[in-house]
Amino acid sequence: MSTPTPGTTEVRQGHEVNAEALGNYLQAHIAGFKAPLAVRQFSFGQSNPTFLIKDATQKPPGQLLSSTAHAVEREYRVLDALGQHTAVPVPKVYHLCEDSAIIGTPFYVMEFVDGRIFTDICFPGLSPQDRLACWRSAIETLAKLHRVDYKAIGLASYGRSGGFYTRQIRSLQTVSTAQAAVVDARGVAVRPIERIDDMLAWFALSLQLT
Repeated sequence: MSTPTPGTTEVRQGHEVNAEALGNYLQAHIAGFKAPLAVRQFSFGQSNPTFLIKDATQKPPGQLLSSTAHAVEREYRVLDALGQHTAVPVPKVYHLCEDSAIIGTPFYVMEFVDGRIFTDICFPGLSPQDRLACWRSAIETLAKLHRVDYKAIGLASYGRSGGFYTRQIRSLQTVSTAQAAVVDARGVAVRPIERIDDMLAWFALSLQLT
């Protein structure tokens, strides 16, 4: 039995995946992929439930499955465009499935990039030099992203070009309100996004929201 990849767990309740259906589908759509497959879930993330999948060839973990309560089709399109046409470092995407009949939701498969997952922005355990290198790398990547001509890489029709912050802040307010109305698996109230009122007030003043 292979050693579990660090940062992954057994698939959590409510996030179960039909591994047989998924394996058969990927074998038919990704060259070199061989069913059956093993599925584990990443223990940390910011949005979509994300899973590590390993096929029957037992190669090092190479594909990553992201399933969704969000618009993974949009994520796939952006990653694909950036990977093919820019120097922005993104994982290679292999396939987008928009057929919810396979595992119950649209999903895409992308490259697994081995590395460390930091859940604390203070980077405990790293030397000052390594922390500096991490932040410089993040800033350099953001700079590369901001230099991208989105129209030139095929994203001109991706969405509306104006009013981004206004839409995002309103969406954030909706998410915070919904979040405050639920409890987590332990029965603990999730609560609104921290300091959401301060953020909304600042953006309302800065963007003259009505």
